Amino acid sequence: MGKKAWPDQTIHCHPLENHPLQVEHYTREQKDGVLDVLCDAFHDYPVMRYVLNDAHEEYDEHLRLLIELFCESRLTRGLPLFGISDGAKPVAVAVVSDPVEQPAPPALTVIEQSLAQRIGEGAMARMALYDAACEESDPGRPIHYLGMLGVGRACQGMGYGKGLIEATKALAQSSSRSAGVLLNTETEKNVSYYESQGFRVVGEADAEGLQTWSLFWAKSG
Repeated sequence: MGKKAWPDQTIHCHPLENHPLQVEHYTREQKDGVLDVLCDAFHDYPVMRYVLNDAHEEYDEHLRLLIELFCESRLTRGLPLFGISDGAKPVAVAVVSDPVEQPAPPALTVIEQSLAQRIGEGAMARMALYDAACEESDPGRPIHYLGMLGVGRACQGMGYGKGLIEATKALAQSSSRSAGVLLNTETEKNVSYYESQGFRVVGEADAEGLQTWSLFWAKSG
């Protein structure tokens, strides 16, 4: 736990224009690599720093446990994670919720209880406050929710994030149950980025000083 991403500094990333985009489905077998990417991408992200603000020297360990819960919310339901690999290792990952989410399986409840014991009630309470802030912009109709979109820092700016956004849009477009894609971001520069990808701001909320923007992409047809 708490392992830093990119321990092998010989990893090289290649812009997507140099090779075709291939979005893969990651299962539990690839979970460690997925966690490496997401922990690297979200290490200093405002939500993580807010939720885990009392972790101190245990921050890296608690971050990995928290992100593992987000991944397990899909894996325990038998659903894959989406991502792009460069060579044998994941370099970009999207955690997407289905428009009609299944009830939480018992295995996920056990993981949540274990997480609460490790990171503490305060962190869990802050996570609940953040979730409530995000839910203020619930569109009231089935959508795909892009909960996490992370690209390893060594591979950012090469088109991987855009590739996963397009793949998530395609997923919603092909679903008869989904009205589009909803996401939240907590950095203002990301707002303009997502707007450039066809999203529009549909709400803003605050969780104890942590500002979150909700953005929605409506599918055509």
